[in-house]
Amino acid sequence: MKFLKNLAALLLSDAVSKLVSFAVVAYLARVLGPGGLGAFAWAQSAALLLTTIPNFGFNEYGILKIAPDRRREHIGSIVGQIVGFRSVLATVTVVMFVAAAEWSSRDALQRDLLLWSSLLIVSVIFSSEWLYTAVEDQVVPGLVRIVSRSAYLAACLVFVTDTADVVPALLMFVGSETLLQLLLLVTARIRLGIR
Repeated sequence: MKFLKNLAALLLSDAVSKLVSFAVVAYLARVLGPGGLGAFAWAQSAALLLTTIPNFGFNEYGILKIAPDRRREHIGSIVGQIVGFRSVLATVTVVMFVAAAEWSSRDALQRDLLLWSSLLIVSVIFSSEWLYTAVEDQVVPGLVRIVSRSAYLAACLVFVTDTADVVPALLMFVGSETLLQLLLLVTARIRLGIR
């Protein structure tokens, strides 16, 4: 029964996330135009690519360590280790990202997009979706993903209304990803009793 519940949660959240992402891209393409959408996608891709550095296999490590031993103290210890390592790697990555943006970009919009998108790298520190995989509970991340994606769509509809709103569009994306990570971490702390 647990397997079916987790499978249903994953399928539903994945379907809703894809539909919302499609709606957001269609809306941004219409409002920002080809140039604005291209600039947005470029900055988003650069940040998403660099989030692999603070991730660095810690999701898999956490799952392997927590799945066989789900005691609260053990989970808290592993989560603390992962957050610590990710903090160091994220700091180094953001410093490199900001330095690259300042030194290489002559276009003010391009530089601003890179600087704001570096916040996405910081949100990876709090990434805890892997923890729900380790404890075999996909319902919570599924619901939280639906909430954060819906908030992203709503924020884009409210704050992105002109071709010049490329930076707000990127901030809405970074904000929704940060909201996702923080909600998952807070929920994990409450549900699993992690300190």
